[in-house]
Amino acid sequence: MPDTSLTPEAQKRGDRDPADFEPSIEGTQRHVQRILDTFGKQEMVPFRELDRLGQGLLNTLAEAERLREERNRARRIAVALEQENARLTEELAEERASRNPRLRCLIIKPHRDRDVYVGWSTNAEAPTGVWSRETALEYGFPPSWLARADENGSDATGNYRFGNWEHARFVAEQRGLLPRHRLEGYAVEYLHGDRVAAYALLEPFEGESEVRS
Repeated sequence: MPDTSLTPEAQKRGDRDPADFEPSIEGTQRHVQRILDTFGKQEMVPFRELDRLGQGLLNTLAEAERLREERNRARRIAVALEQENARLTEELAEERASRNPRLRCLIIKPHRDRDVYVGWSTNAEAPTGVWSRETALEYGFPPSWLARADENGSDATGNYRFGNWEHARFVAEQRGLLPRHRLEGYAVEYLHGDRVAAYALLEPFEGESEVRS
């Protein structure tokens, strides 16, 4: 192991001990410049100085690697915090929506490829509203509810599958069956007050020849 302690001449020049070498690019540059200033006119640089320079470069590389690891760790923490914040925000939005009386309905997406959402009351067997995604969000529905409707056909959760894509028909006020592809038109007519036009979209129950009045 070479002796890297400072010589009296180096101490007079104010050189720093390798153990105190500043582990940074700027520190390495300053150290190299001191060597060039001191030995620039000589054909050979003393081995002691080269050894000190090498030790400084190793320290710089080690510090750079440490800083890189710290930066990557900080990024991972930031991503995790962002994801946790999004999860908590979503939970809070759903909690608030569940307490809002006017949002107490199922959100059903009649068509996979259209920006239409229908609110449906399973108690009344009737529509409560018709929205686009933008107007549904403005109305107060959480984005997560709309996302479930986009994926599943309705925002029903757990084992409750009402309104999902496999649900092809709905019972409407015990009058008849409403095909899914007519749900949007039915809701528009119903909510506009034209019940005759709405009921005309229904089909009779199996075994019956007419829609119930």
